[in-house]
Amino acid sequence: MKKYILFLFVFFLGIGTIYAISTFQMDTTKFSFTDTIVEEEIKNAFHDYELTYQFESEHQELLDEISTLSRNITYLLLKKEGSSSESALQYNQRYKKYLTFRYSPEIPKINGEYDKNSQEYNDDVMSGLVVPTMFRYLDELEIRYTNISAVRVIASEEMVLSAVYVPSVTMKMQNPKNLLEYQEITTNLVLYYSFKKMNGEYKLYYLSGETSSTLSEYFNTVENKEMPKTLTVTSSYKPEDEMKNIYNYQKLDSISNNQKQAILNKNANSVVMLNSYYNNNLIASSHGFFLKKGILVTTWSYLEKSLRESQYLVIKDYQGNFYNLDGILTINSETDLAVLKLKEEVGVPVILSNEPLKSEDAIFMISSKSGIGYVLQSGINVGRPKYYQNLLPLLESDGGSPLLDKNGNVVAINISKSNNTSMSLAVPKETLQEVLEKIEGINFQNLKVKTFQELKEKYYYRNFQEEIIQKDIPNKVWKKYSQIGDIENTISLKLVKANYQDGIVSLRYQNEASDYLSNIQFSNAFRKQLKEDGYEEISRGKNRYVYQNKKYKVIIMDQFNYLIIVMVSL
Repeated sequence: MKKYILFLFVFFLGIGTIYAISTFQMDTTKFSFTDTIVEEEIKNAFHDYELTYQFESEHQELLDEISTLSRNITYLLLKKEGSSSESALQYNQRYKKYLTFRYSPEIPKINGEYDKNSQEYNDDVMSGLVVPTMFRYLDELEIRYTNISAVRVIASEEMVLSAVYVPSVTMKMQNPKNLLEYQEITTNLVLYYSFKKMNGEYKLYYLSGETSSTLSEYFNTVENKEMPKTLTVTSSYKPEDEMKNIYNYQKLDSISNNQKQAILNKNANSVVMLNSYYNNNLIASSHGFFLKKGILVTTWSYLEKSLRESQYLVIKDYQGNFYNLDGILTINSETDLAVLKLKEEVGVPVILSNEPLKSEDAIFMISSKSGIGYVLQSGINVGRPKYYQNLLPLLESDGGSPLLDKNGNVVAINISKSNNTSMSLAVPKETLQEVLEKIEGINFQNLKVKTFQELKEKYYYRNFQEEIIQKDIPNKVWKKYSQIGDIENTISLKLVKANYQDGIVSLRYQNEASDYLSNIQFSNAFRKQLKEDGYEEISRGKNRYVYQNKKYKVIIMDQFNYLIIVMVSL
């Protein structure tokens, strides 16, 4: 890989959050809905096998800065949401302002000549070519959009990267059947930005784009190859854009189809499909695999959704064998891991790899797209500052599947935080090793679990019924509390529940873009307004902010696909 574009697409590490020590304690018994206390209580329910593996923290200030910068660049690239046609003068003004964000480092000289072998020279050539070209290309597509739904940001040692999600855009695309004609399509757009620091400011170094329709053909091909009770190897995923020129596929290309089939055969009996139902209607699908006989791992995201919205789980393999769930052994919401125990000590455990993945190593994944067989997908790893980032597109239902190396050994577990894009994420095997350490030496029959029904009834019973919007706050009370942070104008999410009791207002907002953006990031404008109104930030921690003035304390939390705001009268 060329040195100067080594980190171009290392952008999908998940949504950054702050993990600072928080001394704030709250009386959760006064809250009017259970979601605000579930996370801590459910962690305590698994104290026998508590999992403590955590990711390193990131700086929220930097993430907010890059998020704002990414939005501003997007507005210049696509024009403001709903903007009408512009004059030539307005176009030129927009273009010139856009170019002020370009990364143009000072190039060192040797004997009065620019050093063409320097990193700075290569960087300047790259940004000088790509940044202006992308502006003109996107302008030719005549993109129309209504809003930016989410921005994902991650900082690496070399640069800061972001992914901007623009849903339901309308654009002109070349007709593949007649290249002289253009047709109008509606799709979802993702813009990827790479930033480098110059004179104390972050500047745009590289950018590219991707539409949801780009991957449709690939997923359709994979699903069509899946056959009942059959193990099928699919072709390697190689995007048809710049990434296939940026990354070296030599390691993947060296793996033969026979070797791929061997990897699939080795692990097929270790992988299971999980489906959740409510009144026999499918609610969610995922995958899992045997870490030990009778012990399965899957994602906490899937299990939590199932506890919240379904009545029971069905576990089966590609041959149609069904497995009986005994209960949940433990969870780690930080790493999105859930550990399940079956009633029988059965299954073929996977083998954990002894070697970490390196950039451009071949990687493989086994899953079922239609629920009738298994397919093997292959791609390459492109980095691991936090999660493993892989150039291998996944569906949401692929979460919980094993990520395998060239030897067919497990290096990570796939998660669904970044699906339906070229990049996917996987949590490294260290969190799986911690599970094995916690249960080592304990007889299978003596492992303690919490049953699915037990957890549901204790923590999620309110969601057995259909979510109903409840706003049980007197108008006189709401008129007073709604002035805090100008909340009606600074929180744009859908309010699904609101209650008032003993001087405490509790609000629950639904995040319909939760796959892409942390709920807490939807509170940026609200938090900014609180500071402008004189509120002091007295605490911040994992997915939680606390502000206070002389009259009120405001708690902002990101939990279980909801943004939760609690206002306490002092």
